[in-house]
Amino acid sequence: MAKRKKTDIVQLKVRLTEELRKRLEMAAKNDERSLNSEIVVRLAKSFQSEELIWNIFQAKDLPPELKPALHRWLYARVVALPTAPSAEPYEDEFPTQHEPQGEKK
Repeated sequence: MAKRKKTDIVQLKVRLTEELRKRLEMAAKNDERSLNSEIVVRLAKSFQSEELIWNIFQAKDLPPELKPALHRWLYARVVALPTAPSAEPYEDEFPTQHEPQGEKK
């Protein structure tokens, strides 16, 4: 068998719950994509998020005392996203430029 190229498109059979399939299907419909495209886009974004987090933590000018708080903040937004619409939103420890200091979202 010939070695696959990086540009080759391959088929992959995936098992998932009906609930997750429905959520993916709804997201695909909202974004006007096929179910397959929605899955591919979401997988690609998950790798981009991991790379972003890795690059932030490898920054040489990041003060060491900031790393634990930044880790919690990133983890809550990227890794531990609520899985159900009823899940409680996370509070912001790091206000954005558009928020006055001391106010929470």
